Amino acid sequence: MSDPTDDELIQRSQQGDLQAFDGLVLRHQARLFNFLYRLLNHYEEAKELTQETLVRAFRGIKGFRGEAMFSTWLYTIATNLARNRIRQLQRTRNVIAGSLDDPVSPEPGAPAHDAPDPQPSAAGLIEAEERERLVWAAVHRLEEPYRTAVILRDLQGLAYEEIATICACALGTVKSRLARAREQLKRLLEGIL
Repeated sequence: MSDPTDDELIQRSQQGDLQAFDGLVLRHQARLFNFLYRLLNHYEEAKELTQETLVRAFRGIKGFRGEAMFSTWLYTIATNLARNRIRQLQRTRNVIAGSLDDPVSPEPGAPAHDAPDPQPSAAGLIEAEERERLVWAAVHRLEEPYRTAVILRDLQGLAYEEIATICACALGTVKSRLARAREQLKRLLEGIL
């Protein structure tokens, strides 16, 4: 017996089947958390907003019309919550201060990250970690709309159309944001990498 599709789980969830919604949560929460963690650069904030996103999705599942993919709908909710949280923190002058070294472990049942190859030298690993740290530091210097677009496209692998839906903007705007973000990243990383 094959796993039910998102559409089947959504339909059952809309009829009140809590196990079906749990299936959707298990299927999507790890990627959702990863997106929010990369966007906010703060483990606890990402964890909290992942839960808030899923709670809002649960409350709104009966109104989900399927005009977009379920994952797109989740990312839209998450993006809006993240924007609000960033604004709130900026107003109170609190800065999200996280570390790329914060643990990012999947929830039970979520796919595990690939184990690193044991062959690279310690120096090679340190160099790769430093390169990744520098890239993420540069990504977090981008303004929110650019950072969101880069993370959704380059990390999450979403299509331009999905990103446009999530960010509530035109397809051309997504392409423009990505081009500008990549150009800014190139400038920020020039001479460093």
